Amino acid sequence: MADSVKAFSRVFLTRLLKGLLAIAAFGLLLWVGITVYRHWTYDRHVKKVAVSVTVHPQGAGAICSDARDRPLFVDIVNNSPKTVEEISFRLRAQRKGDTTNLASRRAYNSNKILKPGEAWGGCLPAVLQDGVSVDPLGLEWSVGGRIVTFE
Repeated sequence: MADSVKAFSRVFLTRLLKGLLAIAAFGLLLWVGITVYRHWTYDRHVKKVAVSVTVHPQGAGAICSDARDRPLFVDIVNNSPKTVEEISFRLRAQRKGDTTNLASRRAYNSNKILKPGEAWGGCLPAVLQDGVSVDPLGLEWSVGGRIVTFE
């Protein structure tokens, strides 16, 4: 009787381990498939949508230098083969050599539809977080996180 219990236990554990291995392999394949699909349909296109920010101090003769209280020029270029329907992004402002983000946490949205190869630019305010009292034009500005919606 003890031998039949051991044999049953061995068969049961073997089948259980094979089942768990099959489930793990299926989960891994599913994860790889979703990752490849997301890259193919979204991530590779987002990387081709360039968003940059430059500071245009007042009186410098640049695009935003005459726009009162909006010295940041944000340029969006769609180098993707897909049409951009909407883009949402945040700005980062840092002192030179520092990693602390001093910019406001505000998200900016552009509903400008950009076909492949098109570009759009606009002037934005240099808004800092509450309690930060430095000259915003003396900081290094960049674009933080962004979300792109394609048609």
